[in-house]
Amino acid sequence: MKKILFVAVAGLLMAACNNVAQFKAPIEALTTQWDSTTTVVTNFATLLTQEVQNAQSMATGLPVSEDAMKKLDDATKTRLAELEKAFQQESQGLSSIKSELDGFVQSWGEKTQLLNGLKEGLASKKLGKETATTISDLQAAVTEAGSKVGAWTAQLNATKAKLEEIAMQHAKAMGGGSSSLIGG
Repeated sequence: MKKILFVAVAGLLMAACNNVAQFKAPIEALTTQWDSTTTVVTNFATLLTQEVQNAQSMATGLPVSEDAMKKLDDATKTRLAELEKAFQQESQGLSSIKSELDGFVQSWGEKTQLLNGLKEGLASKKLGKETATTISDLQAAVTEAGSKVGAWTAQLNATKAKLEEIAMQHAKAMGGGSSSLIGG
């Protein structure tokens, strides 16, 4: 009877070790992808922060002094007011991206804890029944992150181009020609 019990326990231990072993490569690959994607998200967040600062800096240069306004005709004054309003509206696009990114980063941090749990389980050779589902969910999160950063980058580039165009039109309306006022 003791032999049967010993064999049963040994069989369970071997099954548990094999269970952990089957997840080693997927967890290690996921960890590599996760780290790379985290870098991409972090770099985009840094870029976005810089562009928001550039837009804010550019916005402070748009309003025209009272003395300069007195020298302008009504049509130019109206055009400048329209351009300043358009700039402000376009700038909201940056705020929208930042808001989405902030929510995503928070969610990413929570999912990072799940990945850390997998790595700890792998190290201690104790993974739960939900391991395959968790790996799949986290791989989907990596794919989603790539898609989101791609979409945000396109939005950022479009918004930057619009802000640049508005700034150039503003400079022309003031008689100053064109100038590049936002980071590129």
